[in-house]
Amino acid sequence: MTDQPAEIALSGTRCEDMSSPDGTVWRIFVAPAAAAGTPSPCLILLDGNAAFPAAVAVQRCNPALAQLCVVGIGYPGEGAFFPERRFMDMTPETDLQTLPRHYGPLHPGGGQARFSEFIEQQLLPTLLEQEGVDESRLALFGHSLGGLFTVHLALRRPTLFARYFASSPSLWFNREAVAADVAAYKKSVAEGLAGSGTLHVSTGGKEADYMQREAAHLAAALEGLDGSSAVKTMVFAGEDHMSAQAAAVNRALQLAAGRG
Repeated sequence: MTDQPAEIALSGTRCEDMSSPDGTVWRIFVAPAAAAGTPSPCLILLDGNAAFPAAVAVQRCNPALAQLCVVGIGYPGEGAFFPERRFMDMTPETDLQTLPRHYGPLHPGGGQARFSEFIEQQLLPTLLEQEGVDESRLALFGHSLGGLFTVHLALRRPTLFARYFASSPSLWFNREAVAADVAAYKKSVAEGLAGSGTLHVSTGGKEADYMQREAAHLAAALEGLDGSSAVKTMVFAGEDHMSAQAAAVNRALQLAAGRG
């Protein structure tokens, strides 16, 4: 791992830039588990430039989380969010003209498959080798568009992580793509390939009605599938779309560490 870049200076953490075969670069932030030599649970957070420092701050206030390895997938550069990069990585191919009017600036998207491949084929093998994480206790967290991507990966690659945390997922972004993911997951269940992981879907109590409605529709679509991964929903009372992320990160840290 290289020295920590200036924009995120957290003692005891490391980072490196990793590239895909096509030259796309992601910045990976790592806060190792406290004890070396013992396989540790690991929580990986999307939008790492913003989510990683927040998660590490919470972790360091709670000694019970010390044995958790925390990882952020971010992007090179200064700032907390990178709209163009996250839009590309986290969305399915979509006709942007069909998006609801409430959506803000638009950027080219459709890179879910490439991002999924990077996580599965490059990032996870590196973490298993270099950080000694426990392959059976991997967890993924994403918020908003990151939540949409987390749901996508949970349904398409249900055994890749033990827990998936989709915070305020933007399921409205492309309902047809989400429906295709649900259908693929049901096929995996029917074939006995869905595994026993858990998908956590959370929203804020003060979010727009459509956010909670889409989350409820997803839970209903997956309810009662024989042998399927558990789907757990949660509403954080009093939280809006942005503040719900902090509550969800805190909950994900606890669960990823095996507490609760």
